[in-house]
Amino acid sequence: MAYPFHMNYAKFLIVSLCIGPVSHALAGDQPTPASAPTSTSAAPPSPAASPESPQVAAETQAKADAEAKAKADAEAKAKAVDKRLRAQGYKPINHNGTLRYCRGEQAIGSRFETQVCGTPEELDFAQQNGKETVQRIQQMNSSLPGGK
Repeated sequence: MAYPFHMNYAKFLIVSLCIGPVSHALAGDQPTPASAPTSTSAAPPSPAASPESPQVAAETQAKADAEAKAKADAEAKAKAVDKRLRAQGYKPINHNGTLRYCRGEQAIGSRFETQVCGTPEELDFAQQNGKETVQRIQQMNSSLPGGK
């Protein structure tokens, strides 16, 4: 029955190793966004000034529709990720303007809980990396002589 212990240990080790460097990299100075121009010197052209106005208006409308669709898709994806992470026991926390998900996990061999936090991308990466590691360990154990 020592097999589940090794899997849990491997998962914990992988998550710990992945979250440390990523959180350190994200803790650095954030770049400031470029400021938008404050004054406009040229007035926009009037619709009657150019013969291509209907075509330009159609292109502008198509761009606006595409942006609106992309925004709606991003919101739907964010809601789905939020729902999935909440189902896994994570709670959303706003940390320095960044949405992070945290949950308490017991360290192996201890009864103390530690807080595990990360962005959805970090958590997905750690989960995928853990699955790959477990799969690699299982393949190595099955290829050993007399291994099950």
